[in-house]
Parts: sequence; C-alpha cells; structure tokens
Amino acid sequence: MHFVYCSDNPVFHKNKLENRVWSDRFPGSGWIHILHDLVKKQNFDFSSGDIALFNIATGKWKSSDVYVIQDLNSNIGLELLNLGAIPFAITCFESPLYAWEFYDQTTTYCKKYKHQLGFFSENSTNDLFRFPSYYRQELIPLTENSWEARKNAVLVAANKYKSNKFYVPKKPGLREISRIIKYLGIKYLSPSYSSALCHSLSDSRLELINLLMNDGGLDIYGQGWASLDILPMKWRDLLSDKMVHSYKGKCISKFDVISRYKFSICYENTSQYGYCTEKLVDSIVAGSVPIYYGAPDIENLIPEHCFIDVRKFSSLNQLGDYLMTLNKISAYKMLRSGREYLETPVGDLHSYEGFADRFLGLILSC
Repeated sequence: MHFVYCSDNPVFHKNKLENRVWSDRFPGSGWIHILHDLVKKQNFDFSSGDIALFNIATGKWKSSDVYVIQDLNSNIGLELLNLGAIPFAITCFESPLYAWEFYDQTTTYCKKYKHQLGFFSENSTNDLFRFPSYYRQELIPLTENSWEARKNAVLVAANKYKSNKFYVPKKPGLREISRIIKYLGIKYLSPSYSSALCHSLSDSRLELINLLMNDGGLDIYGQGWASLDILPMKWRDLLSDKMVHSYKGKCISKFDVISRYKFSICYENTSQYGYCTEKLVDSIVAGSVPIYYGAPDIENLIPEHCFIDVRKFSSLNQLGDYLMTLNKISAYKMLRSGREYLETPVGDLHSYEGFADRFLGLILSC
C-alpha cells in the first residue's frame, strides 16, 4: 500500500515534508512529517503525489495500490485518481477567502473520498476535525507569578485585509489595479468567496486594534503592518501614527512572543461555522488569555471557559473595561481550563502528534 499526500504547492513536492526542518518552515504542516514516520513504521510507503506519479509512470507502482490524501482540489491528486488510484482522504485547512474555487465545488471534490477533514461538513469523519498547529513539546508552562510582569496585549498575524465594501487603496499601481479586478471578478463569480466577504472580520479586528492601542497598549507582529497602504483611508488615518509604536516586525517564535503578554487577539479572517484555525489554540499553548471572535459555533469546538468571547460584550468599550479589570486568579483559571482541554482526546487533535495519530487510525482501519 502506498499512501501519498497530494498538494499543488511545489514546496511540498519531492518528499520534502518528511524532513522536520523543512516542514517547520510551513506552519500547519507538522502533522504530515509525523504521519510520514508513523506510516513508515507500519511498513507502508508514504510519499508526495509527484513521486507517486513518477513511480506509476515508470511501472514501479500500480495505481490501484495508491491511496490518495488530497489537499483541496489538487491537480496531482485528480490525475492520480484518473489513473486508477484510490480516493482515501481529502483535507481543507483554508477559508473560502483563499480557497474559494474548492468551496464552490466542495461536493464534487469530496464525494469520492472515504474521509474528509477540514472546514466543511460532508460526512462523520469531519465531526472530530481540529486544526493542528503545535508540537506537544511546545506547550509553555503556566507560571502565575509572571502575570504582573507581562505586557498587555499582542497580535501575531499578517495584515490581510478583506472586506465586502469596495475601496481603492492608496497609490494604486498596476499590481493593485490587477488585484481590484481580480477581487471584483471573484466576488461576483464565486458564491463562496462572496459569502465569506460578507462575514469578513477584518474591520472588527481593526476596531479592537485601535481600542487597545488607545487603552492598555498593543504590540503587533507579522507581515504587512509596516505599511497600511492596502487598508481603506479610514483605517490608514486612524492607525498610521499609532502603528509606529505598536509594530514590532516579523515574529520568529510565535509561542515565545505570545507568552510575554496577558492577552492575545485571536480573530479569524471570516465568521464561518466550524472555522477555527490555529489562532485561539496558539494562545492557549503560549499561556496567554485568548480574545476570540470567529466561528459562530466556537463553544461546540472549544469549551467557552477557555477564552474571552468578544460576542458576549455589548460594545468594545465594555470589552476594554473587562480586560483592564481581569485579575490574575480569573485569568489563570481560564488558562488552566484551556490546558485541560488540550489534554483531552479531542483537544489533543490540535497537536501535530494527535492529528497524525488519528490519521494513522484511519489508515489502519481501511
């Protein structure tokens, strides 16, 4: 039996993800490296899809012995299926804002596969899907005596602004004009993209950023914040001067950085049922209280006493007052609840090891 992971991204070809050093360059892919080792220990083959195509073409493998694990609508995976490979599992770790083509045809792509794991709901395999984002050894110990010494709040995320409202960015060059044309085309042609835009949380996140910059202080790490030219004029005017003091550059070690702060902003890029990415869990792993806004059903995915739910406050000012008055005892009760959740069988699926173990269970049951 040959299990193959199929992605159209060339950085995942040539079995590169079997190397942890390489895998760690791409957040979210650590489970593939671990699964590779687990499958090998069962005396099965595990390779990238391009290697499988080569082995079939040269007669080394029979296509009927190849089990496809396909990421989104991978052309390599589809080519293997056309050659007679077995559709084993399909994964989706992206939102409709970035994988709109896949979401528009989810049923078509997914109906062939025995297992479906991702931000969609097609069969029971997906019921226990959790986004994997950390190695178990990366859990930072909770130290209560560090609370007063911590800085107030942090955001570790790239500045990727998406809005349903049309706007022209500052100094629109050829690249920006092309982006606008593409945006308008996809918006009106893709139901999934248009729906995700309507539920975009970009403006909500910027509102909280502005509040925390004014109140208790906020540090920001990630790409795209050094220049706010991609934002509408309203946000450029509000944030530009403040960003000079708040922006700290790229983040080398997200868990180490987040652990230095009392609170971590954990906003998804869109509000979608079942869509909970690494952001909230990263905050729990680092030992910082998550400020979450995203999946409408988040309490069905992660226990509600593990984070601050923005929806429970009548206004951002009320949220700001709550953050200013939250004491160490209440904060660490929340943090300990988060750690207890990660120790459960479902919570452990957020770890690369837990997710890979579950995937191995699916393989061994086939």
